[in-house]
Amino acid sequence: MRNATFLDKNEHFVLIVDATHASSKRSVKGKLALTTKRLFFAQIRGIFSKQAAIRLTIPYEDIVSVSTHRWLLLWNKIVLTIKHGHQTSEIVFIKIPDSEKLVERIKELIHQVNNEKKIETTVVIKEKADETPLETLKKKLARGEITTTEFHKRVQRI
Repeated sequence: MRNATFLDKNEHFVLIVDATHASSKRSVKGKLALTTKRLFFAQIRGIFSKQAAIRLTIPYEDIVSVSTHRWLLLWNKIVLTIKHGHQTSEIVFIKIPDSEKLVERIKELIHQVNNEKKIETTVVIKEKADETPLETLKKKLARGEITTTEFHKRVQRI
C-alpha cells in the first residue's frame, strides 16, 4: 500500500487506516488512505501475497461533508457526502478506529485543498488584469511558448 504507483505527481500519503467500505451490496475490508490531493479506498486481497486494488477515489473538492457516528455500539462509522454535478450521494466506511480524529484530518485536508485553489485563482486573475496584450506576448516569447515569427504576427494584430 505504501507503493508510490498509487500516487499522482506531487502527491504524498498523509494517513492510512484499516477500514471497511459498507455498500448496499456487501462490505469490503481494506485500507482508507488520505493523500495530499484525495482520499481513496483500496481493497486488500490475497492470503500469502497481499495485493491492493483501488476501489474508490474521491478528490477532496468533491466532498461536501464528513461526519462520524456510532455504529452497533462497537465501531464508529464515517459518512462522506459526495457531490456529482447537481446531485449528492453518501459513502459509508465502518469499523474505523479513532474516527473523530480521522474526520478532523479529512476536514483539514479539504480546507487546505480549497484554500490552495482559491490562491491559484486569485493570482491568475490579478496577473491577467494588470498586463497588456503586448506584455503577455513578450512573456510568452521569453518562456519559449511562441517563436519570434509568431510574436511579430500577433503584435501586428494588436
